[in-house]
Amino acid sequence: MAYLETYTAAMHDAISAGADVRGYFAWSLLDSFEWGAGYTNPFGLVHVDFETQKRTPKSSARWYANFVEQARSTQASPAAVTPLRRRGVANRRG
Repeated sequence: MAYLETYTAAMHDAISAGADVRGYFAWSLLDSFEWGAGYTNPFGLVHVDFETQKRTPKSSARWYANFVEQARSTQASPAAVTPLRRRGVANRRG
């Protein structure tokens, strides 16, 4: 979740400074195998239990959903969306 918070805040700053950002995609929906680290560094929005194949949304998935919903509800460009970290929402657990 910290990666998303930091990256979207930096993206917001870049847009405010005039960067032409047209979209953002999270790196990976699901935890998966990484060639350099195997399964030791899970980075998806959804945890995968590789033994049972059960998928569970992580706190980063909820954070990202809130971020996207904020953008959708304001019908604004990404530059108008204040990163949730700056509003104190990102530290909320749920």
